[in-house]
Amino acid sequence: MIVHIKKLGDQYILELDPSIIETMQIDETTPLIIKADTEGFFCAPVDDISEEEFQASLEKVNGNYAKALQKLAE
Repeated sequence: MIVHIKKLGDQYILELDPSIIETMQIDETTPLIIKADTEGFFCAPVDDISEEEFQASLEKVNGNYAKALQKLAE
């Protein structure tokens, strides 16, 4: 599929075909993350994680890398 960007005010938009929206299981309220480089870009829905999952990951990182994080902070 080939699409073109369009100017909307002082921004540009990329219109997506409804089939892509359905395939990605997103809508206009879905937060997206976009990663770009010189080759192109990647767009995906932001993974929603619970506060409990976030805290567990944070504790794991802090437990494993406490000394390194402290040195970076200094």
